[in-house]
Amino acid sequence: MVWACLVQGQEPSKPSSWTSSDGKTIVAEFQKLEGENLTLIMQGKPVVVPLNRLSNASAEQARNLAATMDKPAPPAPAVPTVFQGMTLAPNWLPNRVGAEEKFVEGLEFYSSQVVDRAQRADAVAPEFIFGQIRWLMPLDEAVQTLGRVSKTVETRIVNEAYPKDSFTFQGFQGQFEDAGARYNLVFLIADVKRQVVSVQLVAQTPKAVNWDARFPPRDQEPYYDFINVKRNGGSGNKVFFQVVPINPGVKLVKTVLAKYHPNGKWLEDVHWYLPAPVAARFLDIVEHIAK
Repeated sequence: MVWACLVQGQEPSKPSSWTSSDGKTIVAEFQKLEGENLTLIMQGKPVVVPLNRLSNASAEQARNLAATMDKPAPPAPAVPTVFQGMTLAPNWLPNRVGAEEKFVEGLEFYSSQVVDRAQRADAVAPEFIFGQIRWLMPLDEAVQTLGRVSKTVETRIVNEAYPKDSFTFQGFQGQFEDAGARYNLVFLIADVKRQVVSVQLVAQTPKAVNWDARFPPRDQEPYYDFINVKRNGGSGNKVFFQVVPINPGVKLVKTVLAKYHPNGKWLEDVHWYLPAPVAARFLDIVEHIAK
């Protein structure tokens, strides 16, 4: 009676073919298998069929479907959190970025100058980032290399274009030399273990700016400071840059806010020492949110 009733039913939304022990075939949706009783859906209603009423092949089909449904979904692959020793928060990879579009584009642009997109998973870490500051140097130890300084700021980086809950930075005022020029601010960027992973120097209203003659400066608007999130806000100003290889695994992203042209009035000179593993994570974020 049950099988005859099923034969007269309509095809459900997710049908499978089922054959009875006496050779009759119907189309119905598998719902569950409990012990030796198979529940099929016909016309939106459940109908129970004993397994001994099915052909051997259909009974095996029921058992296979039941095993598939009982199997828990595989866990999502774990997102790596350690890159060349740099440790990020478990939730570092965001699903969306609320940062201003031009900021993300600028970060992507400079990061792609530092590390090849196709090789970012194997991005090499430098031995030294800047001066005596080593890759993954404990933050307190790195501060000692700066000499006489006064601390100006310590805060977590909350910009959504950065790895989430992963970076903090400390800022210091003092006198610093780099590439023959003087800088009055330095920022140390550290991971969740307070290990230094990047360094930035800033010269406010510099009297002179030194460019590396091997890399003619070009213009790139509007952001020139990606740690403090500063952009060109003046119609008569320009942002110029050059990216200079320093050591294996780190490049200098030099950005200058100037009046009119590279030889005009200097407003701010920024040296950002960007290691390849950090640049690679910025590119990871850009790719992830684009999916």
